[in-house]
Amino acid sequence: MTILHQYTCDLEISLPHLAFRQGNEIHMQSMLRRRIPKYGSVDCLPLWFYFYIESIKDPLTIIQHIDLDVELHPGNNRFIGRALRGDRPWVPARIITIEHPWRSGLTGICNEQLQSSLEVDYNRKEDFYSNTTLNKWSFGSYAPTARDWLQTDKLVVAKWLGDTGGVLHLSNGDRHYVNKHAPDKIQVSVKDHTGLFGATQHLFQQLELRMLQKAAHTKQQKQLAKQLKRDLKRNRKA
Repeated sequence: MTILHQYTCDLEISLPHLAFRQGNEIHMQSMLRRRIPKYGSVDCLPLWFYFYIESIKDPLTIIQHIDLDVELHPGNNRFIGRALRGDRPWVPARIITIEHPWRSGLTGICNEQLQSSLEVDYNRKEDFYSNTTLNKWSFGSYAPTARDWLQTDKLVVAKWLGDTGGVLHLSNGDRHYVNKHAPDKIQVSVKDHTGLFGATQHLFQQLELRMLQKAAHTKQQKQLAKQLKRDLKRNRKA
């Protein structure tokens, strides 16, 4: 049997991140395409854009393994998407430690408070999903499932952007899409920037600008429609 501890904390959303071994551009690139059981290969760029726009609602999870390695999981896509805004916010998060208490003092993590402990038969990190008791006690009680975020980001992003989309060209020739089937796409290449982070951030900024312009245009149309109705009403009375 193994004792696990759960803490609440505040986590800084920034890339690179000194506390995580995956808080760098190499890991960011590896996360662009994921193979999800029952769904196949998934392009995560739309998901990043979703969390670039939307605030993080569910806590991210930090796991400290038996060998004291610290990993951000689940929540990598939410973390990357929000980090691309570049404003380095602090958000609520959870820490799960396996066997050892949390080793505090890591950059970008603060206000740790022990909440509960659990003694359970633990052998590998897949147990967080297969062991019902462990899953319910840990992130299973608050983290979104793959089905939730796989459906949400595509539908919502397509609604936001309408006929506008984006293409991110990687240095190796791979391409990733936001709103893939949109007829008008903004093209951004990593080769024209200092790296993947900067290129993705630039693409998202351009897409956000289009969203704001579209919203302003729609608002203006609504205002004109209201004015037209008032004018017609006034003319009928004249």
